[in-house]
Amino acid sequence: TYANDRHHALQENMMTTSKEKPAKGTTGIRPSRVVLGEVLDIDGVVRLHRRLLKCADRKNCVTINAAKVSRADTASLQALLAFVERICADGNRISWQSPSDALVRSARMIGLDARLGLTGPDCT
Repeated sequence: TYANDRHHALQENMMTTSKEKPAKGTTGIRPSRVVLGEVLDIDGVVRLHRRLLKCADRKNCVTINAAKVSRADTASLQALLAFVERICADGNRISWQSPSDALVRSARMIGLDARLGLTGPDCT
């Protein structure tokens, strides 16, 4: 149906990833950049997880831009947590860029804000 097609199109746009060029004088490892969409919910968590896995397989540091997030449910926050833990377990870092109040509030409500790194110096 039209509603389902539109919903899937919106979900496909909920996150994009890209590779940035390394800064001069760095090791050449390119950080990955993840841009989260407006709604992170159970309907799109499988796609979110797949995209995060592709990014995690690159084995490098990641910047997550979460400025547009207006809603994040528990399933999506758990997917983000698994991603953050995997990146950190590989010895890399996660940096949050402009996390929305809605994302931080949702993570705080279920006690994941600190584990996601939304409360520290890597959160700008």
